[in-house]
Amino acid sequence: SMTERQSTTGSSSSENMDSLESVEEMVVKTTKPRKPFLYASFVEGRETLTVRENKTFLREKVYSDPFFIKNIRLEDRFSVHGGCVNIIDWNHDGTRLFASGDDLNVVVYNTPWDQEMCTHTAVRTAHTHNVFAVAPLPRSNDSLVLTCGADGKLCLTNMETKETEDLYEADSMTLKILPLPSMPGCFFFTSRDGNVFLYDSRIKTIEPFLSVGENELYGIASNPSDPNQIAIGRDNPVITLHDIRKVAVEKFEGSIVHSVNSPSTHHDAFVSDIKFTHRNEILVNFSCQDPALFDLSLPFSSYDPRSQMVRSYEGRKNVQTFLKEIATMHDDNFFATGCDSGKIVFWHRDSPYPIHMVFADQMIVNGVKPHPFTPDIASCGIDSDVKIWRLANDDDDQSPSIFHVAT
Repeated sequence: SMTERQSTTGSSSSENMDSLESVEEMVVKTTKPRKPFLYASFVEGRETLTVRENKTFLREKVYSDPFFIKNIRLEDRFSVHGGCVNIIDWNHDGTRLFASGDDLNVVVYNTPWDQEMCTHTAVRTAHTHNVFAVAPLPRSNDSLVLTCGADGKLCLTNMETKETEDLYEADSMTLKILPLPSMPGCFFFTSRDGNVFLYDSRIKTIEPFLSVGENELYGIASNPSDPNQIAIGRDNPVITLHDIRKVAVEKFEGSIVHSVNSPSTHHDAFVSDIKFTHRNEILVNFSCQDPALFDLSLPFSSYDPRSQMVRSYEGRKNVQTFLKEIATMHDDNFFATGCDSGKIVFWHRDSPYPIHMVFADQMIVNGVKPHPFTPDIASCGIDSDVKIWRLANDDDDQSPSIFHVAT
């Protein structure tokens, strides 16, 4: 039953909780020498590209080519955590990577990774149980970080002053944090018992926003093409899309503007993560069945649950944890997610079969986060580390550093 589902993303790590108890700023040696990676003669002899040049080059030369997926290698392993790493996320420009998990610390890795030494800062949060989500506050220079977790708390941690505080405590586990593009400084955070809360960091208020009733809530995402639209995934294979402007008046049912339904092949199937593409689609990671892509522009038929499903993607198992993420990559041409066998599995959007797999954890991979401007990928899972994946150089079999991006 749903109430019997695993309530943590891995085994208990209480015996390791003291390993990062004190606040510290450390220097981490990387595993291999660094050198700039020049994708082609386009960048030969140049140390930096502008953001515009970088995006253009990646779109034209990299993002459509499976070579850049099939030839990634493990480049770095940052083993500074005291337990399972449940969540990772880049900041908006890819200069920092945030991580947290069972040891209750927030760790901020300072990039780029193209130097022989990479610093990180670890701060103990106010949580008392596993952390599931992390998000930096805007206009804080990434020094203020929100987290939520298995204790039901929403916490705010200052990475500079090392202060941390409880902002809210829900009646059940808090699972996801979603920044709102239409309201900078505002965040949705979700609780497993079916509630969505709105936190406004500008005026420091938290209000109940939406309830899905009797259902448990697992996935939430915002539409990059319509910042007023969010998608919600629950303890079934149904995904509902909502206009957040209608919620205050019309509550849950009245705010639904669209829904998609994956025909379930398993009685315990539910949504563990949702991502919008930039092509009016949603990519859904299901527990107990295959991930699936839905085209929202296709006509919906209540008689055919598959009417908007483009395809499902085979080759991975997702049963043992309930928060496995799914990622869109390379201009939405490729998708990736972790699985129960410790692999990251990659698909091309047009094929149901994997094009590549890499072993990324001894047990289970929960998080896969592509870098916002380069082909690099971060991953995390039951292992007590964060891993960075990069394309290998053919000449010396050493993986490249992250792309220098001029700001």
